[in-house]
Amino acid sequence: MYIKDLFVIERTRNLYFDADIKIKLAPCYSRVTSEQIQDFNRAISEYRGRVNFSFVEKAYDRYVYSLFAKDLGGQTMHDYLIANETGFTNKKPSSFSL
Repeated sequence: MYIKDLFVIERTRNLYFDADIKIKLAPCYSRVTSEQIQDFNRAISEYRGRVNFSFVEKAYDRYVYSLFAKDLGGQTMHDYLIANETGFTNKKPSSFSL
């Protein structure tokens, strides 16, 4: 499934997190499963763009956010992006929150 996770990383790479979101995101890191971490690492290894430590760190933050941020209907951003390969065409990233 990590190829789909690569798509999620690509679609979320321009998200901006302010201090409030980072504070809300902090407790979510402990809820990430080892399988999700492996999927992220495999997806990053397939990433064709410029990959350095700061990029990986920010991409992981956004990946974790996508796993736990939900819209009003309860769908996670991660599930939405996997189901909609066109990205954020029907919804805006701001439709999701922690």
